[in-house]
Amino acid sequence: MTLGPRAEAIADLLGRADAAPGEAGLVASWLWTAERHATLAGSDHRPIHREGDRTTMFIAMNRFRVRKGSEPAFEEVWLNREIHLHSVPGFVEFHLLAGPSHEDHTLYASHTVWESEEDFLAWTRSQAFRDAHKGAGSHGDLYLGPPQFEGFTVLQTVARAGAEAD
Repeated sequence: MTLGPRAEAIADLLGRADAAPGEAGLVASWLWTAERHATLAGSDHRPIHREGDRTTMFIAMNRFRVRKGSEPAFEEVWLNREIHLHSVPGFVEFHLLAGPSHEDHTLYASHTVWESEEDFLAWTRSQAFRDAHKGAGSHGDLYLGPPQFEGFTVLQTVARAGAEAD
């Protein structure tokens, strides 16, 4: 299979000599998603982009299974980290979400909105991305496995009355 632009960007990151410890699991998850996305893009499953439409926005999410009892440490790491997104072209907004608790973990998700998938891919190749992930492997004891990446192309945005929808 020929890799699409997302998979190529992730493959480039995997091959980088200065990849931070812990990036491999994160990036491997992205690579699997990229290959699946490329398969869907080549099928009649659904349109991946609608050119000339404002629905080409892209949402990148990572789901984290945080070990029970490690939630305060996880939140401390995330809420006090250096932010590298403000000046990245195409960045719209970021959310850190706390989800349901289970027997052995609590689910968290990072939710980043981009103006386009291309902006997201450019960020994965940037110095800001490398800076943001340089310590990714140093807190592995907080997690039950690597984060699960999920990338979504926005098909529809509905805003509350009086607010502009992209």
